[in-house]
Amino acid sequence: MATTTEREGVDDSSGEDDGAAGTTLTTDATAAHDGATHDDGGTPPLHPMQVRPPLGTVPEIVAAAIASVVMLLSFSRVIRDSNRGIDLTDEGMYLWSADPPASTDLFHAPFGRYTGLLYRLVGWDVARFRALGVLLLLAAAVLLGRSCVVAAGRWRGATPSIAAQVAGSAAVAAGATTGYTLYLLTPNYNWINLLGLLLAAAGGIEMAVPPATRRRAGSWFWPSCAAVGAFVSMTGKPSSGPVILALTALLVVTVRPGPLVRRLVPVLQTAVVTAIVWVLHFVFVNSPADTADMYRRGLDALRILDPASYEIANALHSVQSAVKDLPERVLDGTAGLVVAALASLALTARRMRADVDTVASIGVVVLVGSSVALALDGVWIGSSAGYIVLATVGTSIVLCVVPLAVTARVLEARRRRAPSPVDGDTDDTADEIVADGQRTAIAGSLPGWWPPFATALYLAFFAAAYAFGSGNGFWNQLNGGLALMFAGAVVLLVVYVDLASTRPAVGVLAVVVAIGGANVLDTARDAPYRTAAMDAQTVARSFGPHGSRLLLDPETASYLERLRGITYGSGFSSGTPMLDFTYYSATALYDLDALVPHSLIPTVGAYAATNDLARWSIEQLEPEIWRDAWILWAPENPTAPDPAAVELLGRTFPDDYELVGELTWWQRGELQQVWRPVGR
Repeated sequence: MATTTEREGVDDSSGEDDGAAGTTLTTDATAAHDGATHDDGGTPPLHPMQVRPPLGTVPEIVAAAIASVVMLLSFSRVIRDSNRGIDLTDEGMYLWSADPPASTDLFHAPFGRYTGLLYRLVGWDVARFRALGVLLLLAAAVLLGRSCVVAAGRWRGATPSIAAQVAGSAAVAAGATTGYTLYLLTPNYNWINLLGLLLAAAGGIEMAVPPATRRRAGSWFWPSCAAVGAFVSMTGKPSSGPVILALTALLVVTVRPGPLVRRLVPVLQTAVVTAIVWVLHFVFVNSPADTADMYRRGLDALRILDPASYEIANALHSVQSAVKDLPERVLDGTAGLVVAALASLALTARRMRADVDTVASIGVVVLVGSSVALALDGVWIGSSAGYIVLATVGTSIVLCVVPLAVTARVLEARRRRAPSPVDGDTDDTADEIVADGQRTAIAGSLPGWWPPFATALYLAFFAAAYAFGSGNGFWNQLNGGLALMFAGAVVLLVVYVDLASTRPAVGVLAVVVAIGGANVLDTARDAPYRTAAMDAQTVARSFGPHGSRLLLDPETASYLERLRGITYGSGFSSGTPMLDFTYYSATALYDLDALVPHSLIPTVGAYAATNDLARWSIEQLEPEIWRDAWILWAPENPTAPDPAAVELLGRTFPDDYELVGELTWWQRGELQQVWRPVGR
């Protein structure tokens, strides 16, 4: 990889490896700065990078360009599709959360208080709301990718090339495309959870691996990223916030150089910003009492609906089961590529004359093979298996990087311990020269084991935090957090392989992930969640209470028009209360501009506790208002909730209602009936 280091008193201008690596040379700040190479596993001090980063070698530039173009094309396609389609179930709940009847209304998490700010910012336009969400996720992923590459350079005392920084950013950003595996484009609780994790991870890494030259103006920026990231992530998944803050504090205290008191400074800064953010929330958004009540009600709703997933003990058991399944799933996901990587690198490590370039070459082959597995298998296929394959293939790619990084570090440490050339020997090259009596790689000092691997583990735990406690299952949910896993791979590749070899391994990883992500999105686009393919979204229609213009498939457009005709033609009007006793039709009620319960959706069909949650939701309603609520019911669907729950409002179904129309939800073939309370 093209790097720039400083090496005092040594002229490397004739080194043949220097030209191959595209390296400019000056003096060695590595040995001069600390007096040792730290190949004994200790943490090397961080060095100022006093020169501008080089552009990079031709292979680096080509790989970075390919990955960036593919990644940007993937995201731009999602943005172009932001005005296409609408899922009639989940996306309605996302929109209700961002645009609720009352500021304390929510289903299971208060994420809508902040996605609603974005929705309001774009003028309540659904398409622009979606596009803004895509751009924010892209920006956070790029920020994290660059932080990973820069941190690796700081450990080395070297400046990663511009191409390497671009490739690292592209790898993480391309991994973020898996957040759209279902092609649910409306910002939601998973989106805000991932956004916060990406932002907090970038802040945590920058605090743990600071530049040697302190910048006073930016001393609060990274603690703010970590604090704000933890806060917004917590609005989508309550468990994420505390996990982010705890892991970040642990990383900073154990990895950041310097005395303990100085290491605690960014931790305290993060705590201060966290307190400020919460105070602002309490003053301008929701009071402490309302906030606590919202989190309590949200957790209660989840525990009632699906205790097997949302009780803490059961969620921890899900993680334990996922760890036990890891070997089988990984081997299935890559057809044994991990075993091949381990075997090849173990053999290479036994060769005394093997160099890092050899290891990097093997790693490139393994990563290319992984890309084939990702392209062939890591696609959305309309069932849980699609999630699992994607998550396990992505995890396998990351695990392929671990033996590669370990082997590369072992070989470099072995080379550094080799006897120095005899006095007068002039056969030194830019790859291996003598400085202060020890052999030193062109990329500066060799970091110890702990800091890079601890950082990669930190990112893996962030990915696990994203997946933890999901009714979707741990492996299924992990699919959406692969960007964090790939960020850990970027750290290990740059610090142990790219900065010590001429092979752009991180560039290859970026290309692998970009191509795989593009394929996943392409497949998801043709088989999105509970709606027709994007190319079938051709009917222009005004949607929702704010009149957003969307392109819908003919069946969905016809269904919404039919429902509007039945309701508004029978005396329904904007703001009329309505209870959904179908499988789950939140989007239809949002389009009608109905008044919905404080839980936004009374319940979700097909769960064993569907009726329990429906009754719990109705118990929270004001009878004087909701006694006159209309009902949307699916009489032939045995998994739909029972409208007899209206007895809690002083009504009897169907005696106190009259049927005003029927229609069919085409996607599930569900017959639906609209019932109006008698006496209206």
